Amino acid sequence: MSVRDELGNNCDWLVRLHLRSLGTPRVPEFTALRNAHSVYGQYGICIRFASGMSLPGGVDTGTQCLSLAAVDVGSCTMAQTMTTQQSALFGYGGRQGVGAQDILCYWVDQVVSDGGALAGCASHPSAQPACVVSALGSPWTLAHEVGHVLGLRHTTGSTMLMSTPTSSITARPPSISAADLATVRASRCCVRC
Repeated sequence: MSVRDELGNNCDWLVRLHLRSLGTPRVPEFTALRNAHSVYGQYGICIRFASGMSLPGGVDTGTQCLSLAAVDVGSCTMAQTMTTQQSALFGYGGRQGVGAQDILCYWVDQVVSDGGALAGCASHPSAQPACVVSALGSPWTLAHEVGHVLGLRHTTGSTMLMSTPTSSITARPPSISAADLATVRASRCCVRC
């Protein structure tokens, strides 16, 4: 059964996002969400806004108070052990109402990696699909990080969604290759409508 997304695209596939803000992004959350609609919608994949929440920037982990304004994501690889800050972030605000196939997307002021600052990172606990986006992320960072959660890897070319850095993307909207499209549709987070 085909449905329409917010931009009027006919969609046979659905990805549900829950947005959580701990920072003030340069690109407003709903602009980034609309951009994700434009990227995935052109391939018949609806990005559905499932919920949103603004969260204060600190969390009490019982023994210490962490500031989550700058989240250390370690090496930012999919199979890595979560850093203390990632574990705190992905547990913050709870997962009530968030389905096992839904993706949590957090905005923070800064994403810090072993190699310096990042626009975003999609490493997450295996049973909790999630990503984090820096307040300095580009208009395409959310869609790019969601792509990683859906199984995509970096590519080259300024017209491709998965090129990096996302600030170098020139296409409006960027493209996804046929192979990447098959990967997205095979993801457990992308379900048939």
